[in-house]
Amino acid sequence: MQKLARYILIMIMALVSLARFGGLATTNFSEENISFLIGEARKRYTEWSRKVEDMVVLQEVNISLAKGKVVSESRVYKKREKFRVESRVLKPEPDKGRATITIFDGEDYWLITSIGRRKLFPDEVKQIRIEANWWELISDPDTATVDKVEYVSGSKCYVILLEEKQNPIQKIWIDSSALTLIKAAGLEPRKKEEILWCYSDFRQVGPRWWFPFKTEIYENGQLISTSFIKSFDVNQNVSDELFNASEERWFNLKEVIREIIGPK
Repeated sequence: MQKLARYILIMIMALVSLARFGGLATTNFSEENISFLIGEARKRYTEWSRKVEDMVVLQEVNISLAKGKVVSESRVYKKREKFRVESRVLKPEPDKGRATITIFDGEDYWLITSIGRRKLFPDEVKQIRIEANWWELISDPDTATVDKVEYVSGSKCYVILLEEKQNPIQKIWIDSSALTLIKAAGLEPRKKEEILWCYSDFRQVGPRWWFPFKTEIYENGQLISTSFIKSFDVNQNVSDELFNASEERWFNLKEVIREIIGPK
């Protein structure tokens, strides 16, 4: 469950850089025009970020486990480079305590649970970094190479290979016209299990802005998680205090038990 939770967090944070910016006329993809593609993506993302001060996304996540299905709900707050994710299990047994919170305050990543608060370890941070804009992943010609053109659900995609040592992601599929990250594939660092993220059901959330409302995660070819966006709002005047981990109240185990079962 802990390992799967890392995948879910990666999936949730991928939302912040999956904007579709509208059509783009491109020639046959090659090493020569990668720089043009990167430049165009950066230009459009800059335009988007100027108009969107913050985002609030509510997402339902369905996880398939050996013992059955687990349904959780996550609320994502994004303001410039900072983010906050609040996750709570809904089924089979709803959480009675507080939500699990992950915060990036602009410098450090924090995990806040019912029993404490800690910084994320470097290997955990590295896995989350899939949310880094895809054009940054391919900006170094020494670590990214063009593999082929492949059609995914009718869309022409460029398949780009990444060096395993540099990223937990080894392959990405980019929609050739919409500049959208369609799929990402990699290996679970410890057990070397193959993980595949698939993004679909893109919906318009603003002028020339679309986001994927459905995300699926596969492990060794088996579907293990599906998520759906329930609401997506921009420019909600999100408070900076939400990204201050030091202001979060956390409990010791005895306090958590009392909160769940009530006073004697």
